[in-house]
Amino acid sequence: NPLSVITLFGKVLEKIDPISINFTQRQQANSYGLLGSPSFAYQMGLTLDPGVDISPNVTQRSAAKKNRTIRIGTGFKLSPRFTISLDFEYSNSENRSTQITGDVSRSSLLIKEKAIPFPNWSIRWMGLEKLPLLSKISRSVSFTHNFSGRMTETWNESPDNLTQVVITKDFRPLVGLQFSFINGITTNIQYVTSESIQEQRKYGQGRTKKTSSNLSISANYALTGGIKLPFMKKKLDNKIDISLAFTRSLNSTAQSRSAGGEFTEMARTENWSFQPKMTYTFTRTLRGGLYFELGERKDLRVGNTKITAFGLNAVISLSG
Repeated sequence: NPLSVITLFGKVLEKIDPISINFTQRQQANSYGLLGSPSFAYQMGLTLDPGVDISPNVTQRSAAKKNRTIRIGTGFKLSPRFTISLDFEYSNSENRSTQITGDVSRSSLLIKEKAIPFPNWSIRWMGLEKLPLLSKISRSVSFTHNFSGRMTETWNESPDNLTQVVITKDFRPLVGLQFSFINGITTNIQYVTSESIQEQRKYGQGRTKKTSSNLSISANYALTGGIKLPFMKKKLDNKIDISLAFTRSLNSTAQSRSAGGEFTEMARTENWSFQPKMTYTFTRTLRGGLYFELGERKDLRVGNTKITAFGLNAVISLSG
């Protein structure tokens, strides 16, 4: 039925966000020792050539910069609570002074140490508290996932003469979960990873690879109430804030002496920390708290270091 096909096609299009295209061009020039009035096009920023001679007695070199950026974005709204956003960016720049340099940058996806042009994406899923396993214990649950990747090629004198290539891949976060439970406890879980490869094409060839990951889990609970002391007629309003925080991170740096050679790990650090904390607010002017921390740091070069800490604090606010 042609009508049903058209209807289905229309429903699919409703889920696609409008495609946006943004183009930006910037030009900047500093010229010294002009022998005459520069052209109207130069004064309006339409060209970097002033159109007049420059005095030979001027020692300061003129400089010029050009930058062009194009960005394309769209997205999908699979449901009111589930959305996917996409964007792709390409830019190039050129700097002219004592020498000519520039770079070309584009959104890319790093796969097996190679970069392919690919859009960045962002995913957000809300309303997970309606799922059978979560509906009885949570008020709201949401999920987030973001990716951004880029390849930047730096050149000298000519775009064909590359001096450096940098490829980055970031998931911030790879997994992000936010919980709000019916008992008042809120929890946030974030797992972030990143990777970059920097390749030198001139002045000592080689590659440097950096990877990192970070897991953070936090929980917070606030309890409000009141205390009536025997020697006071007025009831004291008080509040107890309890929080737990756990973090674990890993950072690694590896190097390769050739473009296709294997990487050798040169530095590596691992850290973890667990910190319970309680803050007690007696009145608007008096509060105190305590915290405890356990942790460990492992360093490939330095060795291992354990962390144990305990603290008390009190704050009195005076006004008059």
